[in-house]
Amino acid sequence: MIGQEKTSFVSKKLNFGNLGFYIDGWADLAENIGDKAEEVRDLILTSLRNRNMPEVKVEAAKVNTGLTSETRNYTITTTFPGVTTLIRSGQYGKDLLVTWSTYIKPVPNWSVLAVLTVIAAFFGLRGGGGAMDAAGSISSGVLEGLLTTGQMLLAGIFTFILITLGILAAEIAVLGAFGFFILRDPFWVFVVQPSIFDTDDVVSMSLAAHKAILEALDKVGVDIALVRAKQEYQRKRNEKI
Repeated sequence: MIGQEKTSFVSKKLNFGNLGFYIDGWADLAENIGDKAEEVRDLILTSLRNRNMPEVKVEAAKVNTGLTSETRNYTITTTFPGVTTLIRSGQYGKDLLVTWSTYIKPVPNWSVLAVLTVIAAFFGLRGGGGAMDAAGSISSGVLEGLLTTGQMLLAGIFTFILITLGILAAEIAVLGAFGFFILRDPFWVFVVQPSIFDTDDVVSMSLAAHKAILEALDKVGVDIALVRAKQEYQRKRNEKI
């Protein structure tokens, strides 16, 4: 029954909505072997684990689309930056559905965010120090004695926070506008952009999923020559090979 499948490997829960953007995928139906769904699923997982793919985590998972939705058993592979491939072997009536799909989830570029925060904090400290100096001048002049050291410190901290947040917001707005108008992506600067090596790894992980499915189907007696071919592989959202 869909949503009640069994497998000896299931250990993780995953929400489909957290996977990010779709990159690439493939699917086919193997006729009249729907009862072998669990066997094929375990063969796929074992095959992927035996490949010893570098910096790739291989797991079995129960995937859902929401808190109240059904769950389905998948094999998943994950790698940097935020790339996940879902591999499914599931019964569809008398037939067996085999499919894989690869997604990428934006990963914050913490280095850029840290630099922006340091710059904003630098000017915030200068502004906060200026506020304390101004408060000191006032307390020693016209309002002498009315402002305590604690009040001066609070004024400096409050000014520091306001200036830091204001500059940080301005930095984000300017870089976001640059990304939107020049690169067509307002978040381009703030998330990790896959390198050529990363995109090669994405293709390799997708290929491994595809070959693991073919290997599993072959072991249960499917004629691989009849399986629908996969001609192109997507490296990232706008680049194919």
